[in-house]
Amino acid sequence: MLNDGVLEDNLQFIEVPLPSNDVQKMIRELAIRRLNKIYDCTELPDQQLSTCYWPRKCTFLSNCLKGDTPNGRYGFVKISEIG
Repeated sequence: MLNDGVLEDNLQFIEVPLPSNDVQKMIRELAIRRLNKIYDCTELPDQQLSTCYWPRKCTFLSNCLKGDTPNGRYGFVKISEIG
C-alpha cells in the first residue's frame, strides 16, 4: 500500500492545534480535582444514567439498573485495590 500510493490516496491529515497554556493548565487542574474526588469517595456515587448508552453502552448497565451491589462478580474493582 505504501509502494503503490494507495495509502496516501486514502489518508486525510488534519492538524489539530493545542489549546493555549492557560487552557491546558485549567484542564489539568479540573482532571486533578475530579480524580481527587474519586479517590476520596467512601461510598458509591449516584448513578449517571445520562452516560449509560453514550458514547457506548456501559458494560455494567444491566447490573446497575437492577440495583445489584458492585462486586468482583460483575467486573467491578475498587480503586483501593488498584493502586
